Amino acid sequence: YLLLKKEDDYKKIIQRILRIVIALVACGLIYSLYFTFVNPDPSFQKFFERFVKVYYVSPSNALWYLYAYLGILIMLPFIQKMTASMQRIDYHIFFGISAFFVSVLPILSHYIPELKINSHFQLPLFGGYICMLLIGRYFSKFEIKKTKCGFFIACAVFVIMTAFNVVATYFEYQKKSSGYLFFDNRVFLPILLQSVCVFYMASFAKFSKNASKAISYIGSCTFGIYL
Repeated sequence: YLLLKKEDDYKKIIQRILRIVIALVACGLIYSLYFTFVNPDPSFQKFFERFVKVYYVSPSNALWYLYAYLGILIMLPFIQKMTASMQRIDYHIFFGISAFFVSVLPILSHYIPELKINSHFQLPLFGGYICMLLIGRYFSKFEIKKTKCGFFIACAVFVIMTAFNVVATYFEYQKKSSGYLFFDNRVFLPILLQSVCVFYMASFAKFSKNASKAISYIGSCTFGIYL
């Protein structure tokens, strides 16, 4: 969401995209070599097949964010221009549409199949990851009131959503053990609300100048290690 504060030229966007592509290819190469040599019958053909599959299959569950980030980077220059001129009301309407069609309706239609919408009706602009980006931008662009009451409400919502996920997952397992991970979806409303609550609660933290520098440094190292 920090990237939405800027308006980068296409050269800068391409540089960012290439860095992530290189990281993805490198990870794909390492994973392909590893899985090939632990195979009882290693061969160059199997290595090549695994490596080529990086295009459409993540070599590891841990790398899903690289694919997501690549998609966001391609759209970034257009989202930057769009959010730069959006007013508070535009964000509210955007969040409302995204929350309903992306975060709520899939859950409702899971239990009431008749609510499922025709597949030709699509709203790609209101994707879950785009919604999260805009929520971050909303917090930074507009002054959000920080009150004790708001903090405790955020804590309560976080706990309630956590409890809901645990109970809902339990019942999903009872219904069909193989499909118990239905609620393990970061764009569904329970996890989306948890993310917003954590973001809001974290905004209350205050640090000295030196502490802020240390935290920023550790944060950049952590992201680099994870990448």
